Amino acid sequence: MCGIISGTNVALDMQQKALSKLSARGPDHQQIIQLNNIFIGHTLLSIFSEDAIGSTQPIWSEDRTIVGCVNGEIYNYSELRTLLESHGYKFSLKTDSEVIIHGIHLMGHKFIPLIDGEFCFVTYNLRTENWLCAVDRFGTKPLRYYLDKDSFYIGSSIAALKPLIGNLSMSVDNILFSLASQCIPSGKTLFENIYSINPGHYLLIDKDLSTKNVCYVSANKDNNLFDLNKIEYLLEQAIIKRVPKSKKFSLALSSGIDSSLIAYYLQKNKIDFDIFSIDFLDSEFSERNDITLFLSDHNMSSSFIDISEYNLISNFPKVTLNSENLSINPHAVGKYIINKTMLDSGHKVCFTGDGSDELFFGYSHFHTRDPYQFITDSGNLSKGYNDIINFNITLDTKYILSESQGTAQQLYYKYWLNEYGLKLLGDSQSASIGQEHRYPFLDYKLHDYIASIDNFCELNYPSKTVLRNIVGRWNRRLALVPKRPFTSHRISNKWIPLFEEYVFENNKLHNLGIFDRNKVVEYVYRLSTEHMPNRIVLAQLLSLGILLKDM
Repeated sequence: MCGIISGTNVALDMQQKALSKLSARGPDHQQIIQLNNIFIGHTLLSIFSEDAIGSTQPIWSEDRTIVGCVNGEIYNYSELRTLLESHGYKFSLKTDSEVIIHGIHLMGHKFIPLIDGEFCFVTYNLRTENWLCAVDRFGTKPLRYYLDKDSFYIGSSIAALKPLIGNLSMSVDNILFSLASQCIPSGKTLFENIYSINPGHYLLIDKDLSTKNVCYVSANKDNNLFDLNKIEYLLEQAIIKRVPKSKKFSLALSSGIDSSLIAYYLQKNKIDFDIFSIDFLDSEFSERNDITLFLSDHNMSSSFIDISEYNLISNFPKVTLNSENLSINPHAVGKYIINKTMLDSGHKVCFTGDGSDELFFGYSHFHTRDPYQFITDSGNLSKGYNDIINFNITLDTKYILSESQGTAQQLYYKYWLNEYGLKLLGDSQSASIGQEHRYPFLDYKLHDYIASIDNFCELNYPSKTVLRNIVGRWNRRLALVPKRPFTSHRISNKWIPLFEEYVFENNKLHNLGIFDRNKVVEYVYRLSTEHMPNRIVLAQLLSLGILLKDM
């Protein structure tokens, strides 16, 4: 996990201030260079090599016409290096990121589809004065950018862009969309003039600051028959190729079959790793018993991290600022705490089971073609917002995903996985402490093969049937464990002091014109009565108040 900040020229002190906002992402080394009217900065989290100096970025092409920064891991580094060496390129650094700079020099944007990894990058061509920036197929590593007629800035977080931009303004339309649909509009953020590069896209910025957003992922036109053995093989290979060569690493283990499958294949291949698990203490969402059964079945052990409601309350503001987004419940705090515990134990790299639900139809409603099924608790959510918004505001259909094509699973895959699952729960809570997540279920070869199977949706009805059949080969009990969402303690009246601090008297929040202050106060205080408010509404409202007050 590294940090990137680049753009058109601003004062050096502002560049340094922006770079400092990314120091947690890259604690091992940082550097910024200025060229004519542009600058490129990078903070390094060294994973590929122990030699931070030998891994220093920005990286130059041999003829010094292209310079760039990379965040991520390139799993087919050896193959790409061999290809580039056959064209005469020489490698001098101790970083897998070097292949991207040479590859862009050789092929331009046509090189991007050849990269297998979890990555993003920013490059600048001194000859054409163009920027070429891209994220991987799933958007595991974010790139946010600001654009107006005079300026272009791009970076790993909105917080890093802020010193360059000045005051941030929130978009009321994007807020309303997020409240109604629990995700950000495609390619946007909660903030005015700050955008996001979509998964599987590259962004080309010309010297006149005109833009071109291009999807570089081709549709899979293969047509293969279903083969359970091949899926199991591809899953196992996806796990093995993500194992860091010289780093201690860990696995975040839940009671579900996803992370349990990763644990099984790591153990089967005699790979040394440590396991950490969350226990939401005294909560209906505690998974300790099921996790303990799995560990006993396979002679493994885990370090359990006990998380109380107090832990959630005390960390929620910090976690919200990390995420730069609206939470639907406090579960991101659990992610932050387990990440920090793993890092404190010496683990820079963590494996997770994220992406499995989207690939193997983890929720039964994923099989429907109703886009509203994408949204958690949509009926009660609408009622909750009707209770607190101003009379002249309605969360009507223009703020709800209206795509008529595809299943709820495909909408979830396209919108929620990227901005919420991989950004809010993933990158933001690991990057904020200098840790990197790896996602075996987000493997290109695995996804390409599954996309070639016509009836894969039906094969997984009602929930992860294909994956359960694989798991059943070595643990029949685990294969029958029902799907459980990752969620935490419910918001209770113990949270009211946070609402008093960030919501009730937050003029920035109420000046948006969305909420009725009196209705909001009345709604939150219902936490002390039997007429319970909607917890998703409360979590989003509190998130929004924190962002407006402290960003």
